[in-house]
Amino acid sequence: MDISVIIVNYNVKYFLEQSLISLRKAAKGFSVEYIVVDNASSDGSADYIRQNFPEVKLIANAENLGFGRANNIGLKRAQGRFLLIINPDTVVGEDTLRVLINYMETNPTIGAIGPKILDREGKFDPASRRGFPTPFAAFSKLSGLSSLFPKSKTFNQYNLTYIDPEHECEIDSLQGSFMLVRRETYEQTGGFDEEYFMYGEDIDWCYRIKQAGWRVFYQPAAKIIHYGGESALRSNIDTRAEFFQAMHLFVKKHFAQQMPLAIPLIRMGIYIRYILDWCSRRLPLLRAPVIDLAILNTGLFIGRLIRYGNFGIPPRLPLGYTIYNLSWLAIMLFFGVYGRKKSSMANTVTAMVVGLAFLFSFTYFFKQFAFSRFVLLFTAWLALTAIPGWRWLVIKLLEVKNIKEFFKRRALLIGVDDLTLKIAQKAREKSDYPIKVVGFLDKQHDRLGQKIAGLEVVGAFEEAENIIARLSIEEVIFSAASIPYGEIVKFIDRFQGKVAFKLIPETALESSDGEIPFLELGFSRKPKWFSRWKR
Repeated sequence: MDISVIIVNYNVKYFLEQSLISLRKAAKGFSVEYIVVDNASSDGSADYIRQNFPEVKLIANAENLGFGRANNIGLKRAQGRFLLIINPDTVVGEDTLRVLINYMETNPTIGAIGPKILDREGKFDPASRRGFPTPFAAFSKLSGLSSLFPKSKTFNQYNLTYIDPEHECEIDSLQGSFMLVRRETYEQTGGFDEEYFMYGEDIDWCYRIKQAGWRVFYQPAAKIIHYGGESALRSNIDTRAEFFQAMHLFVKKHFAQQMPLAIPLIRMGIYIRYILDWCSRRLPLLRAPVIDLAILNTGLFIGRLIRYGNFGIPPRLPLGYTIYNLSWLAIMLFFGVYGRKKSSMANTVTAMVVGLAFLFSFTYFFKQFAFSRFVLLFTAWLALTAIPGWRWLVIKLLEVKNIKEFFKRRALLIGVDDLTLKIAQKAREKSDYPIKVVGFLDKQHDRLGQKIAGLEVVGAFEEAENIIARLSIEEVIFSAASIPYGEIVKFIDRFQGKVAFKLIPETALESSDGEIPFLELGFSRKPKWFSRWKR
C-alpha cells in the first residue's frame, strides 16, 4: 500500500465528498486506502459516505473526540508507506501527491512534508509553513506584533511571513489540514498528542518529529485549497479559546522548565489578543449607534448655531451631553433597536420618542444642563426625520431592482457543461441571484463567439486573465466537470485573492432539491452592512 489517507469529518459531508473526488484523481498510479473517521456528525455524513463511497473505510464515532484522538484512530488502521492527514474541506490538485511523494523518496531524511495552501479567498495561507511557538514567537503572534511587522524576521518566527511563499524550505511545523508523513516517522514518534482538542496537535507532532532527527519540509510546487474552519462553523466550539489554549499548552509542555517566565508571557499575549478580538468583532455593531448619535448631536450643535450664532458650549454642558448620549444609547438598546428589532420602524420611532422625552425631562429638572427650547425642538425634528429615515432608505434600496443589479457581482463561468448551463439559467431567471453572469470561458476554441443559454462564449481558458481584466470580472465560477482540479488550484494561486472564486463539484447536479451547492472559495463582494437589514 502506497498511501493511507486519513480524514476526520464533522458535519461537512459535501466538502468531504469533493475532497475525496479530488483525491481519487490525485492518487492515480498509487495504491491508496481511504479512512474517514466521523466525529458523530449530525448531517448524515456517515450514511452519505457509506452510500456514495463504498471503497472508504468508515469509522463512525459515537461522540466528537476532537481532531487528534480521531486521527489517531485512523492512523492505527492505516497500512500505507505514506500517511496523509488531510482535512475534509480541502481540494487537491492532480499532481499534488506525486510531487510530494517523489520529493520524499529522493530525500530520505524528510519525515513529513506539506504543500502550499491557499485559503478560501485564493490567498496564500501562512500556516502552510510555521516556526515553533517559542515564548517570544507566541507572544509576537498573540499580541499582534507579527501582523504589525509582517516582513520582520524578529516578530514573525511563527508564521514566517518574511519568507517567499514560492521558496521551498525546511521548516519547524506543517498545518494539520495536510501532512504527508512517512510510516517510519509515525512508528518512531507516535501520532498526535490527544491532550490537544483541535489546535496545536500538528505543531506538537512536528516538534517530536524533529526531535527524533527527521526533517520537516515545505514544498510549494504542490498546492491545495483549504476552505478552513468549516467544521468549527457547525459546532458550538469557541475556536479562538481553543487556539489560545493550544498555544499555551504547547509552551507549557515544551518550554516551561527551561524558560520559567514563558507562561506569564504567553498569558499576557493571550489577554492582549482576547481584547483585540473582542473589539474587532464588535466594531460592525457600532455603525448604527454612531450614525444615530451623530444625527442627535448634529441637531444639538446646529440648533445652538442657529439660536446663538456660534458653536460655543458653556462649561457646564459637556457633562450634560455625555449623560444624555449614554442614556439615549441605553433606551435604544432596551427597545432592541440595535439588536433583534433593528429593522422595525415602529420600534425605532417608539424608542426615539422615549429618548426625546428623556431629553426634555432631563433638561427641565437639571437647569444647569438645560438647552433652549428652540435647540430641543430642532433636535427632535431632525432626529425624528433622519434616524428612521436612513433606516427606511437602506431597506428600500435593497428592494429596488436596479440597485440589486448594481450590487450583483460580475461573474464568468469557466467550462461549458450541464453545471454551468444550470447556473446561467438560474442567474437569468431569479432576480435575487447574487451574480450577473457575463459569459463563458471554454476549454476549446471552436465555440468562441457562440451564444449558449443566451450567453456568449467570450474566450478560451488560457486567455482567462486578460478577459477577467477586460470585462471587470469580480467572481469566477469553475465547473469541476470541465476543468481539472490541478488547473483550478494553479489558476486561483495566480490571482491571490484579487477575484472571488466558487468551485462547483461534479456531483452538484445530483442534488435532490435541485439546488447547486456552491462551495465558496471566494469572498462575497456584496456589502454585508446592507444585507443585515434584510434579516
